[in-house]
Amino acid sequence: MGVIFITLKISTPLSDYLQLAVSVDRKHAHLVSDVFESQGALSVTVTSTDDEECFDIADPVEPDWAKQTLTALFDSPFVVSDVDALLFEGLGYNPEVMQSQLKDQDWERSWLESFEPVSVGDKLLICPSWCEPPESNKTVLTIDPGMAFGTGSHETTFLCLEQLGKLDLKGKTVLDFGCGSGILGIAASKLGAAKTFGIDIDGRAVKASRENAAINGVSNSFNAMSNDDFFSSFPNFTCDLVIANILANTLIELSSTIESLVTIKGMVLLSGILASQVDKIRDHFEERFFFGVQQKNDWVLLIGNSLD
Repeated sequence: MGVIFITLKISTPLSDYLQLAVSVDRKHAHLVSDVFESQGALSVTVTSTDDEECFDIADPVEPDWAKQTLTALFDSPFVVSDVDALLFEGLGYNPEVMQSQLKDQDWERSWLESFEPVSVGDKLLICPSWCEPPESNKTVLTIDPGMAFGTGSHETTFLCLEQLGKLDLKGKTVLDFGCGSGILGIAASKLGAAKTFGIDIDGRAVKASRENAAINGVSNSFNAMSNDDFFSSFPNFTCDLVIANILANTLIELSSTIESLVTIKGMVLLSGILASQVDKIRDHFEERFFFGVQQKNDWVLLIGNSLD
């Protein structure tokens, strides 16, 4: 599930904490966040109530989840009725406010320790920078959780990484369209791709991708750029593999662009797709590719081989 940290003000352990959580429609999420922060919230997080994909590439700054759960952490004691009154004033109704009391601990350390190495297929191991990778013959990707989407835990990212581990990428050129953290392009580089590009319309994603490339020692083979910079710099670009882990509607909107980027005999990996959306995506790409399907829970990866 995607998660966005709006504020984080905790620098030292406190005594006790009160945690409040409210689920609302997307249009009311900012109001709830403002109420929490006005009452001195130490941190506010936003998650998808229904475990939706993280971002729509068309609007990467705001989460596109229809239903959002906002969770705030307060230094107790705290007057919950003040929050109730402000929420009623802003929303016009009383949402359910879930409460829990949290005991003293180092919350930053606790949060970090909740992320553990993730093994993906036969080839890859994703490991946060603060963890010592277990002994393994697998290729290690060092990726820390952060604002840009893509740490390997979501089904769509996992499926893409798993498939990359099955491909012979030696000497190939790869484009990660909507790169987020850069994890897919970085993985392709570490698996032998000669040149890999990651592009995104969100400047934070480009910055995170470059930082992650440096951490993983692939800055010479992986290049993160904004969409505008990439297409102006490489107007006639084609490559052996395009990875697009975005959302179904965006894949449809970009179908002709994605097709034009794939060389003869090339491939596409399309994800961010629910099982119910597979036929709709195929309809927009089937003149150029034939597809295999991999599925994990409700999410699907379409593996497209060129018909050329």
